[in-house]
Amino acid sequence: MLVAMAAVSCKSVTEERKVVIVGAGIAGIAAAKTLQENGVEDFVILEGSDRIGGRMRQGEIGGVKVEIGANWVQGLGSNPIWDLAKRYNISGKISDYDDVVVRNKTGSDVTAEAEEVWERFGTAQEYLETWRKNIRDDKLPDVSIRVALKLGGWKVKTPLEKVIEYFDYDFEYADPPEVTSVNNTGWNSKDFTEEEYFVTDQRGFRHIVERLSEFLSPNDSRLQLNKVVQTVSWTDAGVTLTAADGSTYRGEYGLMTVSVGVLENEVIDFTPDLPPWKVEEIYQFRMGQYCKIFLKFPRKFWDDNEYILYAGSLWPQYAMWQNLEAEGFFPNGTNILLVTAAASEVQRVELQSDETTKQEVMAVLRNMYGNNIPEPESILVPRWLTNPLFFGAYSNWPVHVSARDFEKLAAPVGRLYFGGEATHPRYNGYVQGGYLSGIDQANAILKCMQQGVCKSYQPDVSSGAVVTPISVALLLPIMTAMFLLHG
Repeated sequence: MLVAMAAVSCKSVTEERKVVIVGAGIAGIAAAKTLQENGVEDFVILEGSDRIGGRMRQGEIGGVKVEIGANWVQGLGSNPIWDLAKRYNISGKISDYDDVVVRNKTGSDVTAEAEEVWERFGTAQEYLETWRKNIRDDKLPDVSIRVALKLGGWKVKTPLEKVIEYFDYDFEYADPPEVTSVNNTGWNSKDFTEEEYFVTDQRGFRHIVERLSEFLSPNDSRLQLNKVVQTVSWTDAGVTLTAADGSTYRGEYGLMTVSVGVLENEVIDFTPDLPPWKVEEIYQFRMGQYCKIFLKFPRKFWDDNEYILYAGSLWPQYAMWQNLEAEGFFPNGTNILLVTAAASEVQRVELQSDETTKQEVMAVLRNMYGNNIPEPESILVPRWLTNPLFFGAYSNWPVHVSARDFEKLAAPVGRLYFGGEATHPRYNGYVQGGYLSGIDQANAILKCMQQGVCKSYQPDVSSGAVVTPISVALLLPIMTAMFLLHG
């Protein structure tokens, strides 16, 4: 059936569907599943790569499969991804962030010295939490994590202080504290638990997406791989999309679940142009940069702790290490180390050769463990920033971006809707954000389709400000015309 569909596409025949979904990550699959469960089976999912799962993806090194993209269930308890992980018996390990050793530039163990630093850091974080509560009570403005930490007495002056801060913030948000919002972080621990589950399942974290996609039959023509969407035409009557191979799809509704990085880099041509209020929101959001570098060694020579921090300088380079030989990860003798690069460090890593990265990494390891350590047998360096299907690892919510901004980012233009983890106002940057956004946008489409009540966005003509999304009936053409005129 897929072969036949490809042949038809080559003849430039337009495929007609009720809904066209772009992206088969967890958001796109969750959206399609929601449509199917509510009686709408006439949809097609267009995926740019050769597989489903999006940024839930595996690589292989040392005879084991590792997660090169999303790796943790972040927040357990009532987290819907944790529910799915338990349902599908996803194997892994709860991360032990207390099992950490800290080494300085000469390799000395300075973990005991770090205790006092951690205490001071904890005091500043308590102040940050108080500030966060006051922001959410509308008593204080949003600020960056850096500002809140400084107000709490935390001012980084040593490599030891820097790596401890890096462990808590850069390592999670893929951005430094200077650009990360206080208000818009911390929801996982508030809504779920502070525990995080590191996935090691050899079926992959994306097995969750595979199981969610079981409503699709084998070779289902509603899932079409290697379809890189290049143009999207949108109106109040529907959408038309064209892929790089020339195939064309028309739908009464469209749903974009591509990353905000793809939208920012303008690799998709929208006709007409997206309205200024939408473009403004796209440019406000950031794609965090995060690169997990895996190294396979012939033998283990490093500490037994789960986490190894390298306090080498005030500008961390290869500072965040994970011992995947620790109990609960992979079979003994796997001998794999994982070092994470984040934020500005990632661009250099992705643009240089793996050999150069290996030399840099080995220089750090020799500083910590001496010159007699073995060379790695292999290295695995994922590249999300330079991948044109993503242009980054995951989104980060900058300072002063409000819930209203999220509503604008997710708001439809005509009958073209927007989903994906970046559009979720509470869990952007997380797998649960992608999953829930797919469900939310599918329900919005269903409400428009079945009840004639459709979300739209109208700029305030008098002030130039933008009001919150409102529900309108498609039978009100005057409102639609106003939307197009002032969008």
